[in-house]
Amino acid sequence: MKSLADNKQLLGMRYAEWCTAAPSLEADIAAAAMGLDDLGHSRVLYGCLKELPDGESVDEGTYTNVRYLDQPWTDWSQFVAANAVLDTAFTDVHRETDGRWRVRLERGERFAELWGDEHCRWIQVYTGAERRDVAMAVEPMTCGPDAFNPGPTHEDLLTLAAGDDFSCSWGISGG
Repeated sequence: MKSLADNKQLLGMRYAEWCTAAPSLEADIAAAAMGLDDLGHSRVLYGCLKELPDGESVDEGTYTNVRYLDQPWTDWSQFVAANAVLDTAFTDVHRETDGRWRVRLERGERFAELWGDEHCRWIQVYTGAERRDVAMAVEPMTCGPDAFNPGPTHEDLLTLAAGDDFSCSWGISGG
């Protein structure tokens, strides 16, 4: 979950850097809104980390993020590309001693926690355009998006021959 929070934090910062440098006033406003949105998501996720019994420590200044966010973007096309590439799927997620990753979403006293085993190497995170403040979908995946095509997620595609089998485990709990 720290990786997700870190990516949201840095994505918000990168968006915010364009709130006065986008090609139009409308794009400036959109960049500011998108930056605030992702910074808000990171703040909630960091808060969740602190409240977990075995919560990951939040070491400010040390990020576990995709490399694309390491440096400020120097061209508007990089901002546009981030919208197509990010806020979708994450891999190389932190695993606990039992080999599972966990994502816990909380609102007040209610929570939902999703976990996946070592075969679920990817997590798809989706926040819809409507009601982003109250809804988030998290899905365990065995490979990244568009894995059937050559590209960065193709190597995780699992191909089964006739008679082969495969199993993975994931679960969800709530309260």
